[in-house]
Amino acid sequence: MKNLRGASGYIYVSGIVLSKIKPPMARIEFEGNYAKGINRATRILGVRDNLYKKSAGANMPPLEQYKDKFIISEINPFTILLHF
Repeated sequence: MKNLRGASGYIYVSGIVLSKIKPPMARIEFEGNYAKGINRATRILGVRDNLYKKSAGANMPPLEQYKDKFIISEINPFTILLHF
């Protein structure tokens, strides 16, 4: 099963979003399970956000490839690092 959508995890961090009133957030592209199939989506996420839960579309199950591995633990804008 090579190059099939939903068969392996995909994550692309396109940047860190800074605000004067909110903690740092990360702009992340990952795969989600939607009614029309598995597609990539970009979301702005913060610390303690879980990609497993975010990969579920409306009335769709989450994708197993993100289970127990991808909960954001730190977003550091000074070193430009994101930790899971």
